[in-house]
Amino acid sequence: MHTTGLPTTLGDLHVRNLAWLATAPGLASAVPVNSCDACLTDAWYARCGEVLATWLQVQDASPQTLHAHVAPFVVGRLGYYVEALLAYLFEHAPGFGLIAQHLLIKRGQITIGELDFLAQLPEFGLSHVECAFKLFLQTGNGPTSLVGPNPADRLDLKLQRLQTHQLPMSAQPEALAMMPVRPGQALAWLKGWLFYAWHDWQAGQWLHPNGWWVYWRPSERPDWLNPTCQYAILPKVNWVATVTQHQVTTYDTQTLHAILAQRFSTHPRPMLIAELVQMSYRDWQERSRGFIVPSSWPAFAADSSKPIS
Repeated sequence: MHTTGLPTTLGDLHVRNLAWLATAPGLASAVPVNSCDACLTDAWYARCGEVLATWLQVQDASPQTLHAHVAPFVVGRLGYYVEALLAYLFEHAPGFGLIAQHLLIKRGQITIGELDFLAQLPEFGLSHVECAFKLFLQTGNGPTSLVGPNPADRLDLKLQRLQTHQLPMSAQPEALAMMPVRPGQALAWLKGWLFYAWHDWQAGQWLHPNGWWVYWRPSERPDWLNPTCQYAILPKVNWVATVTQHQVTTYDTQTLHAILAQRFSTHPRPMLIAELVQMSYRDWQERSRGFIVPSSWPAFAADSSKPIS
């Protein structure tokens, strides 16, 4: 079950991603109580959706300015692309305002931190905003069990860093001396997707954007494949918002299985795919998404310090 809040009328890829970041539920509902008190709430994102609805439609009709803004970041680390989308939102959207971005905080000659954004936000006014877009797979029941496609990336570690380092940075004397204006609060813009083992996902009811994950088993017919659906292997620029067939290359189940077999035989890394269902004659929309992971996951990347996502 998706929980995205994305306006279905938006067609442009980057506008859809921008709208998703601005209006979809965050990950605050998925984290333990008091582990992210500074996370912006789903209710606030929903109110943003109401305020931004008309503006987003205008962006979708004429996306050239947004395209030029994000062009340097479309290929490369997904985090830079997400930051570029949010910078555009803060600078151009009604009710927002961009004051500063990537503000380095130094103690003498040593950089001790960086503020993602100083921005005006609806209802909050001037704020220090730390942004994160993350994908985590649920591998167990403990606090360390939500891990990224690269298991070096974990939700509990990200929350710890937000709480103990990133969000308090704007209250440091060195930051106060460098900021053009003092923010009223520090807030976390925490968005992403959580993925659950296939059968757990089918039985679950989730308030946050969600999907499933399975191990790649080439000798078995996957029960997650539906012959009435089309499938797409998602590049990172499509990891943010749900997709339509206009943004991706789609395959039938037999072709997808052959492609996955070839890729896992040569480069066994987690792959994110989308399942698309036909809504009308020429309209296929994403119904679910999931990670296909090699049998060696999560151990294969446990010693890596460079997250895949």
